[in-house]
Amino acid sequence: MTSPFSVHARLTNAFTRLPVTSGILLVAGALYASTLYIALFASETPARFAYPGAMTILQMTAFPEVHGPFDLWEGHVWWLLFNAMHHVGLWHVLMNSFSLWILGGLLESRMGRLRYLLLFLTAGYVSVLAQFLLGETPIGMSGAVCAVFGYLIVLRKYDHDTAERMPQSMVTMGLGILILFVPLTAAGLLQIANLAHFVGLGYGWLLGWLACRFAKRARWRTRAAVAALHLSIVGLTLVAMHPTWDGRYQAWLALKETDPRLELERWRVATSRAPDIAIGWLRQAEILYGNGLQKEAWKTALNGLRLNRQDEELDEFVRILWGNWRSQPHRTDAALAELREVFKDESDAWIRRLKLEGPLPIPSRIDMAELLALLTEEPPTTPRLDAELDVPRDVAGITSPHPPSLQPGEVDPEARDSALLGESL
Repeated sequence: MTSPFSVHARLTNAFTRLPVTSGILLVAGALYASTLYIALFASETPARFAYPGAMTILQMTAFPEVHGPFDLWEGHVWWLLFNAMHHVGLWHVLMNSFSLWILGGLLESRMGRLRYLLLFLTAGYVSVLAQFLLGETPIGMSGAVCAVFGYLIVLRKYDHDTAERMPQSMVTMGLGILILFVPLTAAGLLQIANLAHFVGLGYGWLLGWLACRFAKRARWRTRAAVAALHLSIVGLTLVAMHPTWDGRYQAWLALKETDPRLELERWRVATSRAPDIAIGWLRQAEILYGNGLQKEAWKTALNGLRLNRQDEELDEFVRILWGNWRSQPHRTDAALAELREVFKDESDAWIRRLKLEGPLPIPSRIDMAELLALLTEEPPTTPRLDAELDVPRDVAGITSPHPPSLQPGEVDPEARDSALLGESL
């Protein structure tokens, strides 16, 4: 039986020999303990706070189609380090801790404590950041562990002791596991942050190659190359903070915009890149109507309905506009012509669904009041997680897209529940 004194001696020896690696594992263990405590004793904690300090995918309370890493877009990039230190289960933290203990034991004393710590933290940051660019929520330090592995792959070619302690079979097995994860993830058997793994591996390998190959000559070139590498990480950070190609990012900006003219332009860009953002079409139509452009508002709302067939607010907006024009035959004729141009062969079915045929009453003041309320209502800007985006469930396995992707379905315009969001008719 091992005495407490011998255990204490071994722990003391471990901290003395590998203080940085031991400290990293202590932080990871403490963070895992915090998530375990929340899961067991504070289960009602909002999903956003299930991983203290970590960044995740959020969505607007009233507009769930507007979702994304709002905290990253706000510039809180340092939170990504918490993502790199959290884990989603006991097996996850143990697997990464064991791997880091083995690999870190080979590199920490050889590289130097400060440089080793900077390698780990930077690799953890950039690997998590890369996965966020895919719209996924990565959790775990495997990207940073892969960076240590990549650095050692290079180092073993220049250091005999490292080569003996890390044989080729160990390299082959490690690379084989990383490659095997790709088809397993594609098949849906595992949810692995493969991009984070390979970004970390590439970062560590490149840093090791620069440090080892040019260690004794062209030192200034080595430093310049290392500086350029890290400047590229700064550039990647700026891109992640401002993903202008992302329609949901544009929608997030539009919901924060106070100038109606600029908001309209934001929504136009957002819906051109993500047509399933129903609120974008509605807000465009409302702003156009408020500016007296009723024909443009009508066409915009119809196009929004064509692409978002289950949106009740767009339905109601179209009905209110039609009711306002019901006593003006020249307007209703033009409106119906526009509807037929938008919906083509489905026009008659849409006319029945929207109840645009037959006698309609003159719109009451209540109808107009509802419309004015829509026009003047300020959209909520407080983000939160919906039940469909429950982080503890969705990231089990390291990462997954948010929210689950929607596929276009067959559409019967007379049945409100027959379609999914999508562009197909």
